[in-house]
Parts: sequence; structure tokens; C-alpha cells
Amino acid sequence: VYLIMELCEDGELKEILQRKGQFSESETRHIIQSLASAIAYLHKKDIVHRDLKLENILVKSSDIDEENEMKLNIKVTDFGLAVQKMGGSESMFQSTCGTPIYMAPEVIFAHDYSQQCDVWSIGVIMYMLLSGEPPFMASSEEKLFEVIKKGDLHFKQFMDVFFFIAKNILRLLLKVDPAHRITANELLDCQWITCGNPGNFLFHFEF
Repeated sequence: VYLIMELCEDGELKEILQRKGQFSESETRHIIQSLASAIAYLHKKDIVHRDLKLENILVKSSDIDEENEMKLNIKVTDFGLAVQKMGGSESMFQSTCGTPIYMAPEVIFAHDYSQQCDVWSIGVIMYMLLSGEPPFMASSEEKLFEVIKKGDLHFKQFMDVFFFIAKNILRLLLKVDPAHRITANELLDCQWITCGNPGNFLFHFEF
């Protein structure tokens, strides 16, 4: 048996972030749009990834555009924890799994959870791309879980100045209550993604 896979020559997104320190808002938008498209497709097929993280996003190729912005062609990988559920978007799981800093509160609580756990992970990834560090940090896994369950989101000073609209998106992705969290499709429909110009952004979701 032979398994033929795409060659992703540029390695893990995590490695590129470590080299760059952080991505610009435009670069982040391009990555998040691609990631949300992939996850929306999975969710349409009733597949929940359950372990989205920088290490599981491979970069097939990269280009520099006319504004010296990096555009990455990404691929979502590692479906070892993925499950295909039945019953649509509200179908629930209870098993605790994933990587701690990316885990949604409902997964940590071991409550019933759905595909919205992937959306939380997208929010963590987006925060890390913009800032270079996770939105929630602590000295131990136990303390980290407590911080995540509270969901108190804080932004670096430079994010307060430059990323007003992106912060609003992050607040919607990182809602502790998954029922109030936007979906991958709603993320794709928001104007931060579709128009690519934060100055012309009109926000249609409630906080």
C-alpha cells in the first residue's frame, strides 16, 4: 500500500511564526480565511477536528506580494482526534481531548460540546498570529484550564492601538459560551474577511 501526500515544503505554521515573531493583520486575515474555509468544509461534512493548533497547519508554499506581505498556502493536517458525528451541528461529544492552550472551555469542563470547539481553536490561533503568544497562559496546566474557563481576554497594548476590528472578531471566536460563539461560516461572511479593509468594516454581530 502506498500513501501519496502533498509536499508542504515550508513546514509548520508554528515554525514560521517563531521566526517572524508575529504576522501583520493582512497576513493573519489571509491565513484565517483559509483556515476557516477548511474548517467550514469539515463542519459541513459533520467532521470535527478537535486538535487545531499551529503545529497541525502546514505551509505548502509562500509568496511575498507587492506590499511585502507574506501570503501562505496552508493545509490542515493531523486528523488523529477528528471524529465524524451524526445529527448535524448540534450533535454533542463529551471526551476531553486536544492540546491544552487551544482547548475550548466546554471541552475542559467535559461538558457536552460540538463543532464549535474548533472555532475556539481558530480564535486562539488568530490571537497567536497577531501577538506571537497565546491568549491564555499560566504556570501549570491546572491553572491554565482555570484561566481558559474564565475566558478573560486581554490584549497587548499595540493590539489596542492597531487591531480594533480584529479584536472584535477575537471576542466572538473566544466566547466562553459556545452558543454565543460565531461559526466558521459566519467568520467567513464577516467583513473583516470579505472586504479586507478594516476602515470600511461594519460589524453585524452583538457582543
